[in-house]
Amino acid sequence: MDEAVRALLAQGYTFEEATAVLALRDVTHMPAQLVKYWVAGAGAAKINWGVPGDFNRCRRNIQAEASEDGKPLSPHMIDGLCANLHKLATGATPGHAPGETHGSSHGHRSEGAHTFRDGNCRQCGY
Repeated sequence: MDEAVRALLAQGYTFEEATAVLALRDVTHMPAQLVKYWVAGAGAAKINWGVPGDFNRCRRNIQAEASEDGKPLSPHMIDGLCANLHKLATGATPGHAPGETHGSSHGHRSEGAHTFRDGNCRQCGY
């Protein structure tokens, strides 16, 4: 077992949480404690993952609470971070978690983009 996983297990993470946190940390470069906060802790409670509007709630909360070198994060960085957190929290990309419906938060402007083909969005394939 990896030493980083052991360290997180010692802090009270489950094995699944620890491996998921480490995988996301490699993508986002966020410390494990912040990933846990946003995916399963108090930050997750503010976002209410899997409920319509979760991606926008993530963006608002990250904007309000996160900074880099004392400066606000760019909208592009916040969007990417929230997309990664959404996937970890729900198992799916934004707009595609169980119980979510395609809507304006999915990122496409035209109504026709949300026609499903084999269960996927026609425009992006998700």
